[in-house]
Amino acid sequence: MDVRGRVTPSFGVSLDADNDGVKINAVIRGGASEKAGLKAGDILLSMDGEKVSDVVGVVNSLSDLTAGEDVPFVVKRRGQEKRVVVRGE
Repeated sequence: MDVRGRVTPSFGVSLDADNDGVKINAVIRGGASEKAGLKAGDILLSMDGEKVSDVVGVVNSLSDLTAGEDVPFVVKRRGQEKRVVVRGE
């Protein structure tokens, strides 16, 4: 399965593989991820307390979430870790 540039519409991001986790390639304007402060170039390190290792796993986990559900992420941005909570739409 080709997962490059995989889009998760409900969270408003395009994802790609990265050595450290899963890279956010793009953030859709007005989407849940932009509202939470995620930015293109962020690396997802963990989601809901679980280490992130591949795009397919993230996409599958996000597809199981419901609107209004809060999902905590740890991301790496410019070498520093940051905690972000995204609310599903």
